[in-house]
Amino acid sequence: MAAWSSGIYATCVLLLGLFVCTRAESCSYKFSVWYPDRDVLNKLQVVEFKISNLTSYVDLEILKLKHTDLHELKCLQNRTHVLELELIKTKLREFKENSTKNDSKLCEEQQLQLNNLTGRLIQLENKFIKRGGRKSRIKHERALSDSGQVTMNTIRASVSDLRSEWIMIKRDIFDIHKEIAYLKKDHNDVTNLTNHIQDTTEMLQKTVENFKSSLEHSSQSIRILHSNFDTLKQIVSSRKDEQLQAEFKTMTKDFRDIKEQLQAYKLNASSLEKVVEKMVSTRSISINRATDTPASNRTMPSDCDDVFTSGHSSSGVYRIQPTGSRDPFNVYCDFSQGSLLVIQRRQDGLQNFDRNWLEYKFGFGSLYGDFWLGNELIYQITNQRKYGLLITLEDWEGKSGWAEYSGFELEDHTNQYTLRVAGYSGNAGDSLGYHNGMKFSTEDTDNDLNMRNCAAENRAGWWFDSCYLSNLNGVYHKGWYTQTQSSNSDGIVWFTWKDSEKYSLKKVEMKLKRV
Repeated sequence: MAAWSSGIYATCVLLLGLFVCTRAESCSYKFSVWYPDRDVLNKLQVVEFKISNLTSYVDLEILKLKHTDLHELKCLQNRTHVLELELIKTKLREFKENSTKNDSKLCEEQQLQLNNLTGRLIQLENKFIKRGGRKSRIKHERALSDSGQVTMNTIRASVSDLRSEWIMIKRDIFDIHKEIAYLKKDHNDVTNLTNHIQDTTEMLQKTVENFKSSLEHSSQSIRILHSNFDTLKQIVSSRKDEQLQAEFKTMTKDFRDIKEQLQAYKLNASSLEKVVEKMVSTRSISINRATDTPASNRTMPSDCDDVFTSGHSSSGVYRIQPTGSRDPFNVYCDFSQGSLLVIQRRQDGLQNFDRNWLEYKFGFGSLYGDFWLGNELIYQITNQRKYGLLITLEDWEGKSGWAEYSGFELEDHTNQYTLRVAGYSGNAGDSLGYHNGMKFSTEDTDNDLNMRNCAAENRAGWWFDSCYLSNLNGVYHKGWYTQTQSSNSDGIVWFTWKDSEKYSLKKVEMKLKRV
């Protein structure tokens, strides 16, 4: 700044000298250039710095004021919108209450009023959407009937509630069918066991009766032998034959042994008869207890470790009831690498994972194929004790990777199933730790930190941050997919393994493991 000022001053003096010389035919001139001193230069630099800072400061203050004004304007617009919507809803309710009492002419007039109100509502919604408040980002779907009536927000809310109830009812019906199947199986097992016990009891009764008759016959034979033996004893004692007496003594010993064996047989027969009578008397009681025991009082395993402890070692679907859970439900247990409870699987792309909040809450899919167990069920399992998480990955080139976490749990529905994960180990990189502490998001429930809706853009439910390093519920693409196949990076992604969000994995599984 100082150099620039001194340069201008020197140029002006030079031009003035030239002008004077031009006016006179001969002249001589002498001039000296003035340079500002150091203090002036310093002051000029300070002034220049303050002016530049003042400009940026003024711009910043203007932006802050604009932001504050916009925020207040959006709040006022939101309140105005809500009040106008409530007013319109009130007028619509009044119209519905009065429409049944008025004649056809009045109904036509009120129909015109309804059309005007609905037109105003559409205009307000369009204006509100254009103003772009983040919390106003709700997907509106309107269905116009042939008569021009528009489905209002209350009707949409009712339909949504009915849909939610229908989903829960379908799940309850499915659980009831499963319970009925288990009861039928138990009933068949009890019936088969009853028939087997009955046949065995009858056979034992016949055996005991035959054995008793044989004993009676043997007793009679022994009594006859005993009388004959007494007669023989008298004959032998009357003779003095030593050899005959020795043989008689041997026969006497054998006879005593036979009597002792017969007595033991009698005791055994009596004991066996008592056992059979006890089996017959308790058979009906045992059957009644087996058939009358309600399903809720049965001992149910709480996870796949309990299933394995109860004697099952084949991977498949088993029924569990976590501690504190009201109802039992089915899970897939993988015993190939321990007692692992599978909560998610992607392997064939037959299931659409672009689902709403309720479907992710209660689960969807087939336990033998692609499925999501359900956030509520995962919470019930991880809430009863400490669990870790094993994630197995497979790409389209046949390579495998894994990531294991020593701690994994979900918070309850009031906290939007917030993810808690820690303690990574593995060869695929930690792509889930980035999402630790995030609430679960779906297309209709946006809990991420991005201005956009990550769940809607990536067509999946996940613990999106802004947006993700992992998304195992994404669209089932085959390997590398291009911009023409999908405008967004919405595949099945584990970023730290492939260093890209444009590669979709072939197979993934998420499995719980007791710690």
